[in-house]
Amino acid sequence: MYHPPARDGAWPELAGRYVAGDLESGGRPRDLLAALDETVEKRGENFRALFDRHDRDMTGALSARQVESFVRELLPETSAAEARYFAVVFDVDGDGAVTADEIRRVATEARPPRTGARTTAFAW
Repeated sequence: MYHPPARDGAWPELAGRYVAGDLESGGRPRDLLAALDETVEKRGENFRALFDRHDRDMTGALSARQVESFVRELLPETSAAEARYFAVVFDVDGDGAVTADEIRRVATEARPPRTGARTTAFAW
């Protein structure tokens, strides 16, 4: 469950999750952006190749189901609710599909630059 954004331009905040009929409060979605950064920077994976691997219909955008596949490659223990959260967060223009540029934009806006990074927090 999520709290609605507190102000225009803000992201929804995770309120908790249902477990056996009870709401467990608190917590945050796994840090997908850190996992993505690690995959690209430390493992040398090409971001575009990673994105394209999940864009099975080659439209240049990921559907909600494809976003879930993308997220689970990076964070295998991701719940369906967390995957839906990331699909909403990454869909900057609200068209129901997530482009590589939208992921880059969210990554750049959501995290401050790291010390020693090439140009931004996510130089890919």
